[in-house]
Amino acid sequence: MKKWLTLALVIAHLAAFTGLADAQQPRLKQPSRPPPKPTDKPKCDLEIKKVVNPSPLVSGQPATVTIQVVNLRTLCFPGAFPGTAVRDNQPTGLTFTAVVNQPGWQCGLELPVHNATCATQNTLQQGYLATFQINAMVTALPGSSVTNCATVSNPEDIDPANNQACVTIPVMP
Repeated sequence: MKKWLTLALVIAHLAAFTGLADAQQPRLKQPSRPPPKPTDKPKCDLEIKKVVNPSPLVSGQPATVTIQVVNLRTLCFPGAFPGTAVRDNQPTGLTFTAVVNQPGWQCGLELPVHNATCATQNTLQQGYLATFQINAMVTALPGSSVTNCATVSNPEDIDPANNQACVTIPVMP
């Protein structure tokens, strides 16, 4: 009887060592784990600035509106169409005549009011800078002023406080 007991222990140890014991044992089903929580992807922060030249404006003369958009934080994903958009509504006293395309952006003037719009579906890296130029003609009367505002939008932008830039420029004769 001792021989059989010793032989049984040797076989049991050998089976455990080689992994055969696991094959003979029914495996217990692992409890299901909840799916991992999605982590929030980084959010971007777009900032817009603008200048109008010359300043002061001269009635009946051309002017140039320059808009700069910079991504201050992490990657800025485009999101749903139109993605990242820049808009400058034509103000009273200026007539927009053309908007110059920025590489990777689609720009144009909306008709009939000539609002300038630019949009991109590209991902904007941290530190990305885009400069847009709008050509205009000053139609405001001398002694008045022109207030012009531009906006930038992206669904991933976390700080709307810096998404609008406005300037007020006096008009000279």
